[in-house]
Amino acid sequence: MTELDRQQEEWRTIKDYPDYAVSNMGRVKRVTDSRRQYRAGLILKPHIGTRGYPLQMLYRHSKPTNNLIHRLVLETFVGLCPYGCECNHKDGVKTNNSVDNLEWVTHAENEKHAYRIGLKIQGAGDDCQNSKLKSGEVWLIKKL
Repeated sequence: MTELDRQQEEWRTIKDYPDYAVSNMGRVKRVTDSRRQYRAGLILKPHIGTRGYPLQMLYRHSKPTNNLIHRLVLETFVGLCPYGCECNHKDGVKTNNSVDNLEWVTHAENEKHAYRIGLKIQGAGDDCQNSKLKSGEVWLIKKL
């Protein structure tokens, strides 16, 4: 039995895109057939963006826009993003866009969460991606 089977899927119309609905499980579907090219009720297949988050192309007034699915879910089921906040995936999995797995947090809270669950590591030298010097070079400079 999958997670989808255990939880009842609920669909709500996306505020800025009335031709589409998003579910509490993070799926997006077309609700109307305004362009006569797509079937109403068709669940859309997302694509993964360069940062690893699922995106969905939605059309409004014949203009396409890429939307982060986790933001669509949170804005539809929880409310608009408070000032200074961003979306956090509680389990750290970018593709798990269930409303139960998402929350609005500040950037600082999101960073702390990433370190706490191991998505980011705090290190120095070879362990730190922003380090300009390797551990051996640091040792040599100190010795000199």
